[in-house]
Amino acid sequence: MCQIVAEIFGITLDDVVMHASDSAVTPPSGRTAATRTLYMTGNATKQAAEAIRSRLAERVAAEFGVRPDEVDMADGNVLTAANPGVSMSLAHLAKICASENIRRSELVMFRAHLSDWLDPETGQGQPIPTIRTAHMQPRCPSISKPVRFAY
Repeated sequence: MCQIVAEIFGITLDDVVMHASDSAVTPPSGRTAATRTLYMTGNATKQAAEAIRSRLAERVAAEFGVRPDEVDMADGNVLTAANPGVSMSLAHLAKICASENIRRSELVMFRAHLSDWLDPETGQGQPIPTIRTAHMQPRCPSISKPVRFAY
């Protein structure tokens, strides 16, 4: 999960802190078992991180005079290919967003895409839909030290 967050925000693994299974900050999300956790929680984490990144990119795009899809995040900085001389730290962008009440957290529910619930001949299958949630809350005022997320 940490690698997913680090890649989306262009930060290092040291900048990401994971709080696992803390019912004080996350709703119940079913069982945790083997690779299913990566598929379910990984996708919820990815969706939450992408939603936050999108809001940050929209804000900095206005600052840099570019489209949000031209914004890149790497090495803890925000920059664009269109104007390589202009950049700001991700931490500074998070402070700007905080001062403008731009939401820097996200709660996502990921549902597995199932085609068949039960095999009519064997009765085997998945009778209960499986969901996972991810709640991302960057520690303010800096997003780069650390990004906190829980699942």
